[in-house]
Amino acid sequence: MGVVERAFELARKGKFKMVSEIQVALTKEGYDFASQHLSSPSLVRQLRQVIAAANAGSPTAE
Repeated sequence: MGVVERAFELARKGKFKMVSEIQVALTKEGYDFASQHLSSPSLVRQLRQVIAAANAGSPTAE
């Protein structure tokens, strides 16, 4: 799985509030240079939207 695809998968889980938290998680999972892969402003905006939707839909998300 590619780093961007995995970032969206993590964003949909509702466990993160910020893109930077996803970048840290990806690095811990072994995705090298995750922050560079997720540096595009439009990609960050899309991830923020997914994070917001996931957190709105899962008020009990941990």
